[in-house]
Amino acid sequence: MFGFPERMPVGKTSAQTPANFCGASELLFEGILCWCERLYGFTVVVLGCFDPAEAAEKLGADHCCEIPFIPNAFRVALEQKGAVAICGIDYPTPDSACIRDYTRVLGTLLRPILLFLRPQKVPGTTFRGRGNNFPCRR
Repeated sequence: MFGFPERMPVGKTSAQTPANFCGASELLFEGILCWCERLYGFTVVVLGCFDPAEAAEKLGADHCCEIPFIPNAFRVALEQKGAVAICGIDYPTPDSACIRDYTRVLGTLLRPILLFLRPQKVPGTTFRGRGNNFPCRR
């Protein structure tokens, strides 16, 4: 949804300029929800999956390392594996690795419930990340 941002890291106030159909359709649907809020008095809360480093539309995912990053990091810490492979080291970041903001599982599970119970407290868009963005190499 953020396309090719002018500044890193991308934040929730960054300009939304989609670079592909997926991002454009998400932005369009959020716009429709905002109009429903205005016209019909709905309370709209968008749970954004904040991942500005997803694969390019025509290229798809890089499957060189199928097992997710965090389990691999634990295997290295437990000395069950020698090193962690980081896919995607050509990003315009200080160390060329993609930037991630990992979420806490409990927060991800509770947020929709809390928003349902008290939607007036959290209008607009809320992101599921913790706000601690850092490159995968770090």
